[in-house]
Amino acid sequence: MDKLIPEPENSVAIRKQTYINPLSNTELGQILSKFWFEPKPENLTKDEKESIISAAIAAPSGGNCQPWRLSFYKGYLCLIHDVYYSESMLDFNHLGSYVAFGAMVENIRTQAASFGLKVVSKYFPISEEPLLVGVCYFERQDDIEVNERVKAI
Repeated sequence: MDKLIPEPENSVAIRKQTYINPLSNTELGQILSKFWFEPKPENLTKDEKESIISAAIAAPSGGNCQPWRLSFYKGYLCLIHDVYYSESMLDFNHLGSYVAFGAMVENIRTQAASFGLKVVSKYFPISEEPLLVGVCYFERQDDIEVNERVKAI
């Protein structure tokens, strides 16, 4: 099949490896240790973190597989794709998972706004670490509009 439909030259190939187990905490640490961004201040309370994570994991995903691992690291909320949960014929090139991550980020933004927080997001994946889908950090702002959807999350 690769001869008929070759991979684009700059594509991020994460299907080459078979994931027979969910990401371990050690593997998660290895992914995050490659993180090169300037650390951000830890400016969220424990309750805000828990509420934002609860909203994030309520996001819809194909087959409700929830193919993610979330971790606060150096002031960022890191969004990591745990392919073990999403590897199927229905998640071609991880497109379904990426849509689920988009829904997750929308939930994060909606919930964060209820605390007066602006979410700044950076999206990947990158060839060096294709499982790190994106990161978010939070800035306090007085003029954030709270969306009515926050009640639905």
